[in-house]
Parts: sequence; structure tokens; C-alpha cells
Amino acid sequence: MATRTRSSGTGMAVALVIFVLLFVFALGAAIVVYTKVEDTDKRAADNATALEEYVKPNERTRKEVQDVRELIRSEKKGESVVGRLVAENEKLRRTIATDLPALRSLPDYLKGKKVADGKDLLSHIETLRSDVATLTTRELAEKTAKEAMEVKIAALEKEKKDLEDKYRAADAARTASITQIGQAVTDNKTAADTTFTGLQEAQTKSAEEAKKEFEKFAQEIQTRDAEIAELRRRIQQLTQIINPGGSKGSEVNPALQVDGVILSTIPSDNLVTIDLGENHHVLLGLTFEVFDKKTGVAKDQFGDVRGKASIEVVRVKGSSSECRVVRSERGKTILEGDVIANAVYDKHRTFKFYVYGNFDIDNDGRSSPTDTRRIKSMITQWGGIVADEFAYDVDFLLLGVRPQVPKLPEGGQDIRTPDEIEAAAAIERDRLKYEQLVGDAGLLRIPVLNQNRFLWLIGYYER
Repeated sequence: MATRTRSSGTGMAVALVIFVLLFVFALGAAIVVYTKVEDTDKRAADNATALEEYVKPNERTRKEVQDVRELIRSEKKGESVVGRLVAENEKLRRTIATDLPALRSLPDYLKGKKVADGKDLLSHIETLRSDVATLTTRELAEKTAKEAMEVKIAALEKEKKDLEDKYRAADAARTASITQIGQAVTDNKTAADTTFTGLQEAQTKSAEEAKKEFEKFAQEIQTRDAEIAELRRRIQQLTQIINPGGSKGSEVNPALQVDGVILSTIPSDNLVTIDLGENHHVLLGLTFEVFDKKTGVAKDQFGDVRGKASIEVVRVKGSSSECRVVRSERGKTILEGDVIANAVYDKHRTFKFYVYGNFDIDNDGRSSPTDTRRIKSMITQWGGIVADEFAYDVDFLLLGVRPQVPKLPEGGQDIRTPDEIEAAAAIERDRLKYEQLVGDAGLLRIPVLNQNRFLWLIGYYER
């Protein structure tokens, strides 16, 4: 009895242990299940939240979404609605423009393209398409122009190639010609050296012949001088027979004639008044030499005619003129009644001058034709006449610098060139004509003036 009771207690203990173990196992399993359910609920909640980021519950029932779902089911491609929409969006974006940005930056892109908020994107797309059409047309025109330009460039390239070929041919011909010329020069060098020696000998011979010709010409000149002297003697004899008193019928030298008188003076203003005016053909700028009223116009101890002062007309009236003193000798005063003279001017007649030679007005030691033209200009400016040739009706012979024939080199050997010999001969001819004019003027009793006498007689001064 006691054994049965012990066995029954042991069974109860075992059963209790088993029950406890089952309870613990069931509790652990419940805890595990609960934990998994909780995780599942959490994941479901997270998935619902994530799903709402892609599509809202109210958007799932929209017809557009349902149509996309039905389209995907019918195509059986296994796509999602969001994947299809993303693909369609990308396709649309590429259709609109290759550089169209993603949806996130699309608003900023549209603002950059100056599409106002609320404006229909389709209208903007149409505008862009119009611009694209315009650009396409322009591109086509540019393509056409480019093709025309390419054709022209091809023609120019061909023309260039033709010119290059032509140039190469010409260059080859020129090179051949230069080679021939060089060969000819080489071949003729010896002959040229021989010819040069012959030319030197010919030049020496020509110089000797020119010297002989010059000596012959000088001899002829001497013969002509003798003939001219004889003719002058005969002219003088005939002149005395025809007109014993001289060709001008008077011994009075017109260069020494008085032209006017000083009426008044204003020493403080350096002015004087003369008795010649507009009625006497006086011009502004005309100059006179002033002489003492006691001596009149006379030569000095050196044979020159020079007054004590020079005056220039600055104001012309009817019968008088006002003049300023441009030169005066120290210690001599211009007084009322002093006489004035100008070799070119005469109130009753016009003087004729024959001018020969070159002059040196500036006294710089160089005579020139330019100064000769200035002398002639002075004569015509004050009313005189410049004769083209020397004749009996000339009133004055105005001579320039006497020509000087260069002397021959010492030693008796003439080493001058033919040009130097010809230049010397020309100077000799000028000298002979100079002497002839002096002699003819003496025969015709025509006053002879050199440069200094002429300038003094007209009251010339350095302006």
C-alpha cells in the first residue's frame, strides 16, 4: 500500500514537471509568435508608409492608375505601376528635349527657360518646336551655303594647284635662264676685261683729242676777240660820224638824276615826307636814297653812289608820300630840302635795264640765278623794264659777278675730264660776253651798274 502511494506520487510529480515544461515551451512559443507578429505589423506599417510615398490611398482608386494596372496585367511584363510611370516619364522627357532635367529640378529648369508659373507646358513645347523648326530651316540653309562654299573651295584649290604648277614650270624655266646667263657672264668675263682695257685707252685718247679741240676753240676765240675789237673800233668811228654827241644825245647819267625832295621830317617818329605821290606813280614799298641838298646825287671817293640815308614809302597821298627811315649814317641828319633818287624810278619816264650774269644779294659768296631773278623782280616792282637783249635803247647795263675761269693745274699737264673742260669753256664764253657788254656799253655811252651800285641807288636794305 505504501508502495502504490509512492508510485502514484511520483507519477504526479512527473506529470507536473511535464506540464510545467509544456507550459514554459508554450509560453516561449507564444512569446516568439508575438514577437514575430509585432515585427510583421511593424514591417507592414513601414511598408504602408513607404507605399504612401509612391502612391496615396486615394490615388490608388484613380482611373489613370487602374488603367496602368490593367495595361501591365494585360502585357504580363511583371512591371509595377510606379516603374511604368517612371519609364513613361523618362520617355516623355526624352521626347520633349534631350536635355530636359528630372522631375525634382523641372520647376527650376522651366523658370530658367522663362516659362511662367501656371503656363501650359504644352504651349511652351510648341514654342520650342517652332524654334527647332526655324533652327532646322536655318541649319538647312547653312548646310546649303556650306556645300556651295565647299564647291567654291574645291574650285579655288584646283586653281591654286594650277597656279602652283604654272609657277613651278616658270621657276624651272627661270632657273634654266639664270644658268644660261651665268654661263654667258662667265664666258664673256675675259672678253669684258679686255674691252675695259680698250675703253681706258680710248678714254685717254678721247681726252687728248678733247684737249686739242679745246686749244683749237681757244685759238678761235682769240681770233674772234681780235675781230670784235676791230668791229668795235669801226662802230665807234661810225657812231661819232652819225651822232657826235652820243647815242643818247646827253652826257647826263640817269643814275645821278634827282627824283624828289624832302618836304618835312619827324625825327622822333623816324618819318619824313617827300614831294612825290600818287600823281607821280609812287607805290607802297618804293625806296629812295637821300643825298645832301648841296651836293646832290654824286659819287663818293670810291666812285660809288651812296646816300646818307635810305627811306621806304609807307603811305601814299595825292602829291606827297610819307616814308620811314630804314637806314642812316651815323652823325648825318636828314634835313628839309635834301634830295632823293632811285635808279629805277622816274616820274616822267620808264627806264629799261639789261641784266646779265648771276648775283649774290646775300653776300654769302655764292652767286646764283635765283638772286638774278630777285634783281629783275626789283626792277619791275618799281616800274622799270627788263630788256630781253642789249640794244642802243637800253638805259642801264646791270652786270652780276664777273665770271672767273679756273686756272689750269700746275705742272703744265692737263688732267681735267671732258666735262670739266666743257664747263671751263662755258665760263670762258660767259667772260667774253661780259667783257663784250662792257665794251659795247662804253661805245653807246650806256651807264654800267654793278650789284652794289644798283642796290644803293634803289635804297635796298635787308628786310
